[in-house]
Amino acid sequence: DVASAPVQRGAGGPSHWRYQLLCTVALVALNSPSAPNASVVESYGLWLLKGVDTSKFTPLLNTVCLHGLMQFLKQNAKTLDKLPTSFTDKLRNPESVKKVLKGLVVAHHESLRSSPQRYPETALNPVVEVVRLEITWPFYRSSRLSTGFSIHNALFTQTFFRALARLVPENEMVSLLEGAVRDTLDSLAELPSEEADSHVALLEIFAGAVRASRKWVSDSLRSSLWGVLDPVLKKEIGKAPLERLGCWSDALRFCVYDLKYSGDLDRLKPVLNFGLDWKKHLDAPTLHLLVSLDASKTSTTTLELVKQLRLYQSLLIELFYSSEALLEAAMAVIRESFGNPYKQIREELGRCFYFFICLCQDRQCPPAVKKKFSAPFLEYAREEAKRIQPLVEEDTTSAAERLEGAARPDFICLAENLAYGLIHTLLGFEGRDPEVQKTVVEMLPLMFAGAKHPDTDLSGLSLNALAFAFSPHLIKTLPYGETAAEMAVSLSKEESRVAEGGIELLGEGASHRHWKVREISVRLSESLGASCRLCLFGSGDTTRLLDICRKTLADENAQVRLQCQNAITALVLGCEEGVVRKFTKEFQEMAGPLPPPPGTKADRVMSGVQGLAALVGACPYHVPPWMPDTVTALARYGHARSADQVKKLVQKSLQEFFRTHQDAWKQQHQRHFSEEQLDILDAYKGRPAYFT
Repeated sequence: DVASAPVQRGAGGPSHWRYQLLCTVALVALNSPSAPNASVVESYGLWLLKGVDTSKFTPLLNTVCLHGLMQFLKQNAKTLDKLPTSFTDKLRNPESVKKVLKGLVVAHHESLRSSPQRYPETALNPVVEVVRLEITWPFYRSSRLSTGFSIHNALFTQTFFRALARLVPENEMVSLLEGAVRDTLDSLAELPSEEADSHVALLEIFAGAVRASRKWVSDSLRSSLWGVLDPVLKKEIGKAPLERLGCWSDALRFCVYDLKYSGDLDRLKPVLNFGLDWKKHLDAPTLHLLVSLDASKTSTTTLELVKQLRLYQSLLIELFYSSEALLEAAMAVIRESFGNPYKQIREELGRCFYFFICLCQDRQCPPAVKKKFSAPFLEYAREEAKRIQPLVEEDTTSAAERLEGAARPDFICLAENLAYGLIHTLLGFEGRDPEVQKTVVEMLPLMFAGAKHPDTDLSGLSLNALAFAFSPHLIKTLPYGETAAEMAVSLSKEESRVAEGGIELLGEGASHRHWKVREISVRLSESLGASCRLCLFGSGDTTRLLDICRKTLADENAQVRLQCQNAITALVLGCEEGVVRKFTKEFQEMAGPLPPPPGTKADRVMSGVQGLAALVGACPYHVPPWMPDTVTALARYGHARSADQVKKLVQKSLQEFFRTHQDAWKQQHQRHFSEEQLDILDAYKGRPAYFT
């Protein structure tokens, strides 16, 4: 009592924050892991119940007492009937139940409080951090989708309801649920939506109570709980803003976390029904099907459908393949809804698509589950991408050119939906499942077609999908090398449309109006050169790919030019000597004559010099027969009348060339150069920096 006095609400306000902190440290120390002495159990337990009262005490004291009450109940979980009757009578009192549940509103919700002046306690944050680091807290450590939902509060509610169910008879427990618990939930639900801490506390009570009910033996007691929760949850989710859906997701995940027995899943059937169709009766004997996503045929709004899909995804995060019934209840609806006219629903369907695809990548998932749920989605995506690609290619109508009020074509909506699914799949791609790899590669032509479409939504999504598909870490993972013959190399596969037009497709992408498409097209050429060098060596396809990069070297975007330089370096290794000499002359023609005439644009010279630098950089440790002429041609552009950026590039390339060849320069490499060539290299290599 002495220690808690300074942190109680008084007429003169709380005491100095240093005194609050000192006294709170003493209070936290009282909540020790070891059970208190038998002589003080009664007074200690009653003090904990007394301290949980938001109308009298500060959030600091409420947080500490809730922490101590949870520890006290856990330590005596098997001997609750042996605790003093004064404590147990107080604990089961309806008014005490209300106060304890309402105490969650001010505990661990610092990030949700709209105005810090409401609780002006400087000592609150350090004390809360101490409580969270307390080693006696349970080991539940799961990643969360929100910062508002408190795992600590949910764990307290679980412990509290589990203790009540063990302590009181079933009929009295039903009375508490239908009386004190219902009143508390109703009062929290009636508060304005701006008071986020109250509404999140409601979710924490719901999650903890449902998780505690998994251990209840009585089915009728669980039915009574859901009779209380059903109307409150429907009312609460109906008015919940989108920003709070992360808290809802965490609450559902907490309910179904760590299911080890099939009986637990049967007891949680109302939770699954809530994730499938929250407007129907939750405590039904069978699972519902996922609600229809066609808003035009039902009274459900688009916002409500988005909420429903988010809830369903939350269950999939935790249950994954543990519940085939949950997957089966939504599989048909999701496939039929692809291409939904509403943008938000298409995005959520893309996430659901990713969850079904993930089954293929999980090594522990049974093969039968993969075949039943994941394989049909992959096949559907491949077939639809192949079907609508020519439609997207032929369509040239932008959103502004459509008639006012006219709906977007179905194939455009479907292409966007597939792009959403591909983006989420690539973001989470980890394994090397051949079916997933095949699906990703076969959807790329549709993404290239979408990137060129005048519809800004479709082109933006397609660009993002291509950017992820050809990012460096996925180039190493996806088998572009193995599928190069199907994608970009014509190796007597006339039956494959992708093989026939693969290089032409890259050429069109390299001249696209958007710089990202141009960069991605060149990056694919680079990946082909690196992974299919033996397949491409000596073929005309290598020359065609190099020609695409040569033309793109004059691009106005510096990032595209740099990517072209890297691609040329990778492709040159698959070329014969005559091809390299041919491109050396072409790059010299691009750079122009020497010395550069007055008024020559530096960008034009720079593009040709970058091509020569790319050729020189392809052989860092040996000197092939074409190298002396090429490196000498590059050195000549370090002329004093050249632009500064050109001279810097020449000097940098020459210094790098000498650095990588210095170990065997006099023994092997120098003899390949004539005296004149050596003089030119020495004249234009510049003064090396200290680190060089």
